[in-house]
Amino acid sequence: MKKILYIAHENTKSGATHSLINLLDYLPPDIKPHVLIPKTLNVRSIIKKMKNNLLYSDTLKKELDKRDIPYYQAFYYYDNLKQDIHWLKRKFFTFIRKDELKRMKGIVEQEGIQLIHSNSSVVKFGADLAKLSGIKHIWHVREDVKEMFEIEKELLSEYYSTIVSRSEKVVFVSNELRTEFQNVLNYHGIQHDLTKLITVYDGLPLHLVTADSTNNRIEATVSNPFTITCIGTVYKIKGQEDLIELARKLKQDTKGNYRILIIGQTKKKYYAQLLQKVVEYGVQDMVQFIDYTNDLMTLREASDVEVVCSRNEAFGRVAIEAMHFGNPLIVTAVGGLNEIVDHGQSGLKYNPGDVEQLYQYIMDVQLNRINVQGMIEKEKLRASEFDIRTCVLKVCELYL
Repeated sequence: MKKILYIAHENTKSGATHSLINLLDYLPPDIKPHVLIPKTLNVRSIIKKMKNNLLYSDTLKKELDKRDIPYYQAFYYYDNLKQDIHWLKRKFFTFIRKDELKRMKGIVEQEGIQLIHSNSSVVKFGADLAKLSGIKHIWHVREDVKEMFEIEKELLSEYYSTIVSRSEKVVFVSNELRTEFQNVLNYHGIQHDLTKLITVYDGLPLHLVTADSTNNRIEATVSNPFTITCIGTVYKIKGQEDLIELARKLKQDTKGNYRILIIGQTKKKYYAQLLQKVVEYGVQDMVQFIDYTNDLMTLREASDVEVVCSRNEAFGRVAIEAMHFGNPLIVTAVGGLNEIVDHGQSGLKYNPGDVEQLYQYIMDVQLNRINVQGMIEKEKLRASEFDIRTCVLKVCELYL
């Protein structure tokens, strides 16, 4: 029995955490998982001297409870990146880090944990714990931090150097991400072993999802709106402003009835900017924001087309879900989406921000100016290549 400690970078269920949960669900019986979850510090509460206000979301915790997977909590944050955080928060994490590492080292030794697997590149706690405990460490790179955190590559030398020097293997969720990572290593002159850099596409439990889209995509009418759906956290890198601009164009150039559903947790500043545009363009009746929900199936059944507007996407989990479900798919030609979608075959690709191009593809799907049903069949076939069981098998080979 091999015991592995997985280091989560968040408590909420984003794409990376969903992928971790899927991985845990399909581990072979000879691997016993343990999980470390971060506690986050609410600095404002301390300033106000409010008692017991160390906040953490227990979404991942609840999922682990369901599966009877042992987990622990410790104070750590996105410490593999140089970010501007409140000075009090930084001081607290710096002060407590040594004690947290020492405490977790005791748990690693007590439980007989043999390997640490960090589920994100932004957290260094797992690498430090592995070094302190004298055990192997695997780093999973699931994000392009340059784009996600808007950091110039010139400022990321330490980030890249730490990852390659403090891990046995570095796992990337797409070839695009691995190639870009390697290019930046070369840019900074960082020595690295190419055999350490491995691509393993994320997998999804597609065999458990049997629902299928049966919508007839017909001309939009008052009683039958043509529904465009976008699923994912609402923030700048996800590019949902394209859909607001699309709503404006649909209102100006067509007489049909359209509905745009933007589904996901919202980042306050970006969400406010989108709402302002919605009001400015007078498309309040067309655009609807829906907070994160576990009932995506019902929303997908009501959808005529799904759109992924991301400015950068390391992998593209939502895209694969849409393809497998059987909804026509339009994505931006970026990152992992470029690898997943073959334009005109298993979906359509447009350049980020090119709303005219997006509009034309919406019309192509709605008016069947392309072979929509044929594209859907190819989408399903492509999606079947991303089975969670294949992903887990490849990841587990790295544990040997």
